[in-house]
This record gives sequence, C-alpha cells and structure tokens, in this order.
Amino acid sequence: MTRRETISVPGLKHGDLPIPVATKIDNFVFSSGIHPLDIDSGTIPEDPEHQVKLVFEHADTIVKTAGGTAEDIALMTFSITDDTIRPLVNDEWVRMFPDPTSWPARNSYIAELGFGMRIHIMMQAILPAT
Repeated sequence: MTRRETISVPGLKHGDLPIPVATKIDNFVFSSGIHPLDIDSGTIPEDPEHQVKLVFEHADTIVKTAGGTAEDIALMTFSITDDTIRPLVNDEWVRMFPDPTSWPARNSYIAELGFGMRIHIMMQAILPAT
C-alpha cells in the first residue's frame, strides 16, 4: 500500500499534462500550481479580482477534498504579476483566515505568468493525525 494519494477535483486540472491537483502523503498535503480556472467555463477570467477569488476557492476545495479544512493550511505561496494584486490577495486572505492569531505562513513573488493569469498559488497543509 502506498503512502501517497493523488487528490483530484472535478474540472480542476492541468490540461492533458500528468500533473495532479495535489498529493497527500500521510497527513501532509502538497498542491501543484493552483491556477485561476473558472471550472464552469473552462477559462481563466480576465478580471484580476475574480482570479484571486478562484484560487482561494480552489485551495479550499483541494484541502477539503484531501480531508481537511482551511485551518490545516500551513503555507501558501503566491506568484502574482504585479503589486496591484496584493490588496486583492489581502482581502481574500482575511476572508479565508479571519483570525490573525491563526494565519498560515505566506510568501509572494512577482512573476510572469502565462495564459492570462494574474495569480498562481501553491499550498501545503498538515491534516490532523488519524
């Protein structure tokens, strides 16, 4: 029996590439790149605010699919195209993590992103031991 489990979320994928949405090993969850895909339309919206909301929603869905909650997220790493995205991230951050005494670690980097993305994130979570 393998310790590694591939986490899948319907509609959320990396095209035809052999890249899982996330991997769970024991009680640790590691996401691949989480992009701002609108699952209903199959496209990345132009609106940066919508993109930011989508990546946070996807992170929440991924950790829940793995058996956890947002409280189990230990680290989020943000790649953003420019500093105008930071306030949008901050707004969603405090919505997802309202208690400042229980925030995950966080890193942000300015990067060139393809496919019209303004934001791309990665996440790590530690689920309660079973």
